[in-house]
Amino acid sequence: MKRPSDKSDDDKPIDSGGSYSHQYDRPKKKQSSPPKPTHSEDDSAIEGKDFYVEDEPKPKRKTKPTRVARPVGKRKKVSQPVSDDFGDRYFWHIVGIVLLVVGSFAVYMIVVKSGEATIRQEAEEKFGPLIAEYCKPPVSVFPQGPRPAVKGKLMIVDIQEQKIDIVYGRCEEYLRAKTPEEVGTIVQLKWEERVVGSYSDGSAAKQWICTLQCIDNATKIGHTPKEFIGSPPPKSIRGGGGASGGKPYKQINEYLESVVGKQK
Repeated sequence: MKRPSDKSDDDKPIDSGGSYSHQYDRPKKKQSSPPKPTHSEDDSAIEGKDFYVEDEPKPKRKTKPTRVARPVGKRKKVSQPVSDDFGDRYFWHIVGIVLLVVGSFAVYMIVVKSGEATIRQEAEEKFGPLIAEYCKPPVSVFPQGPRPAVKGKLMIVDIQEQKIDIVYGRCEEYLRAKTPEEVGTIVQLKWEERVVGSYSDGSAAKQWICTLQCIDNATKIGHTPKEFIGSPPPKSIRGGGGASGGKPYKQINEYLESVVGKQK
């Protein structure tokens, strides 16, 4: 039996109006909202920037790949096997170059020789029977002493062949007489092959000797003869028949240029 003083919680008044309500009918407490973030003094400095939830990873910036420094030094060349095709092409390139050089030289010699032959042929047509007169020996020879000056232009003849010598076509143009009236000095050449040795098969090794004499065309008095020796014969030959060296054309041309130059 309850005492008058013992009152349960259900009998306690809830409000001042004296009304009662069940404990489950009591008003629920309002859930407190999270406190608003307080703004610090540096908030103005971060305005306009993006913020991300901590759980979400921030996007990574694209960076250029870093270069790995290579050691300074010469790179080692890796030798590669040379194919047979490359060797064939290299060989034919060399053959082509050699043929080109040889062909060019042959064409040059043909042109030079044809030019010399043309000069001598034109001169023989102009001088005609006078060539035999130019091949006659001098009436006398200048006494020993200083060499007399060479007069006028030159007519160069081979006294053995009785014709204009090849030297006429090879000498400088200002030395050549182009008409009989221009001939001031006759140059007589006498060619001889002198035996200077023999080869193992018994054939002769010969060397060219040229005897040159200048003759004044007006007085027919000759200068002292001068001898020019060609190049020596080759050391060895293939086959028989012997061989001889080259003719001293260059020496003769240089001599004629020197004696004609003295009269200027």
